[in-house]
Amino acid sequence: MRARATLILCAAWIAASSWTQAADAGDSPDRVDFRADRATLDPDRGTVELTGQVRATCGRYRLAADRLRIDASAEQVEVTGPASVVLCPCADAPVSVGFESATIRPPSDLVLKSPRLKLGDTTVLVLPAAWLRGPDQVGLLPPRIAWRGADGLLLGPGFHLPWPEDPAGLASLDVYLSGYVKGGAELTADLRTSRTSSRLRLDRMHGDLAEVLSSGAAGQGAGVVSWSANLARGDRATRGLIELESAARRYDELRAQVAARPFGSLALATGVEVWAARPSQGALAFGPMASASAGGSIATIGAWDIGLSTRVLSEPGGSATQLSRAAAGAELDATAGPVALSWMTRSSAAALVVDDRDVSDLAALTGVRGALPLSRRYGPSEHSPVHAIEPFVQATATAARSSWAAWLAADRVPALAMGQHWISSGGFRTTLGPAGGAAWLDAEIAAGAVGQWQQRAPAPAVLGQLTLDTHVLGLKSQGAGLRENQRMQGVILARARIGAARSVHLAPRIAHRGDLDPMTARALTSADPYAIGGTWLDRAGTSVGADAVVPVGRGYRLFGGADADATDRTWLGSRGGVMYEHPCGCLAATAWVGQRLGREGVDGWLALDLAPR
Repeated sequence: MRARATLILCAAWIAASSWTQAADAGDSPDRVDFRADRATLDPDRGTVELTGQVRATCGRYRLAADRLRIDASAEQVEVTGPASVVLCPCADAPVSVGFESATIRPPSDLVLKSPRLKLGDTTVLVLPAAWLRGPDQVGLLPPRIAWRGADGLLLGPGFHLPWPEDPAGLASLDVYLSGYVKGGAELTADLRTSRTSSRLRLDRMHGDLAEVLSSGAAGQGAGVVSWSANLARGDRATRGLIELESAARRYDELRAQVAARPFGSLALATGVEVWAARPSQGALAFGPMASASAGGSIATIGAWDIGLSTRVLSEPGGSATQLSRAAAGAELDATAGPVALSWMTRSSAAALVVDDRDVSDLAALTGVRGALPLSRRYGPSEHSPVHAIEPFVQATATAARSSWAAWLAADRVPALAMGQHWISSGGFRTTLGPAGGAAWLDAEIAAGAVGQWQQRAPAPAVLGQLTLDTHVLGLKSQGAGLRENQRMQGVILARARIGAARSVHLAPRIAHRGDLDPMTARALTSADPYAIGGTWLDRAGTSVGADAVVPVGRGYRLFGGADADATDRTWLGSRGGVMYEHPCGCLAATAWVGQRLGREGVDGWLALDLAPR
């Protein structure tokens, strides 16, 4: 099992280091096992003198010395060196602590006199005393050292607090109280258990920022309480956020609910919801919500599902906004001789009541597909590669109606389509991979037409998707192009990995939507074309980005990445740094720097974790 300990430095206040060590479940905290060339026992004093290649183990601590005296009593074990204690079970431990004498107090406390912290054979820190503690005790964490852009240097201590209620023994509450050298302060609290993860950040520096990231669940069986939160509030909310993804998020949301399954597949939930627009820092709207969903099979040939939800959100001193949604779908699969037939339908509706106005959005999709699957196995083994070719024809139709002005007035993303569209195409799909396993290659190409019911001439279109999953190359992409109004328009979504995941590799990505309406763009890809209120592909343009990892030496990795808006030729953000991880996993260290659009200066931080979880 893994156990977390915290190094408390016994001085006025000296920086501390937290560490985690793998301990055998059978290790006894009040038993000392040793091995040496020679052992001399003094029964009267209750001591043991060990000389020559001494190795001793007490609980989770492993000691090494040329000469060692052990004095054991019912309450503690006294050890006199000089000796060293290693903080992980691997043979070539990267971190050790040399000391002159030590006191071991079961179950997990180790008090050291004159400790010397070593990385390999190099001493990096000398202290008058140190106190190693177990995860069930209060302790100090490594000090926070960070550079926060134009705000400057941030320093502060961290505190580890036990959370014994977690049955898996993985819970911890870590709190940092940090201060800016230029003035200002930051408080962060991280709570992690086997079923929850929560982070609170309060920052004051030329303005205020409160950030909450939380998700989790409690209970089981008839009733489950779950929650999720992603909030960033304050007059410096957007410029105070360090990561590009958080700063670009459009909404603040919080939901807490109680869900139950009274019978069958029926699921009921009720709770509260909080919502606000993040960029404009609009007032928080909050109120009750309720939902119901169900699904099941249709004989042996298909499946169905349905979902309903409603919420009434009110701003302080403002009017209430009621938002209701419904979605339903069904799928059927059948065969007619060698031909595989499938049919699907999806529909979605949203109703918005705000300022005594009642508007609604509707979206629906239906599609049919017929295919002739052909396959060939290469080899007699059940794991031999199988190559499949599947010619097909398919057709889909979508329809939507949107009340754009009302949604925008409520600061909500409207339904993403207007009008009716249809797509018909024919092509083939091919896959290659082990029988019953993930395909190494999955490619599909089709040609057809896209039209609207009100238009006479449809637009010719080409659609395709390509997925590769090999040791040195990975790719997940889809795209389409059509000629409309004498111009070529298209949509591309792609992510790739060039190089082995554990070696040098580059991971580029691109998302592009031409001058197409969002409904058509979604219908041409596997994105949800009827997701009312969503933001995927709701704007035209091209976003590109890439991340790279370069291993350098044993355990070291350089990493970096950047994102940009290719349409406006605008840089969005970049980051990079170096990571180290010991082969046995007992030590990890990270140095990170980054900068993003909308935030002044460069951010950076250092982190050290021994045996990270």
